[in-house]
Amino acid sequence: MKYFSNNGSLEDYVIHEAAYIFHNCKRETVGLRETHRREWLLEIDYAKRETFAYACEAYSRILELGETRSARSRFLS
Repeated sequence: MKYFSNNGSLEDYVIHEAAYIFHNCKRETVGLRETHRREWLLEIDYAKRETFAYACEAYSRILELGETRSARSRFLS
């Protein structure tokens, strides 16, 4: 349960797992048209999927922790 506490870090288990939806879910599943070139919600290279999930975590936390654009920029720095 300690992992779920808000400790100011960039970790967010829920966002990390939700990010997998974007590369594990087909467009048709969520009601979008599927074409021969676009089958998945996002075409993310298999080796980059974990990196994408971590990036989603960081982005989410930066938005949550920084109330203004300048605050988010300082936090990013």
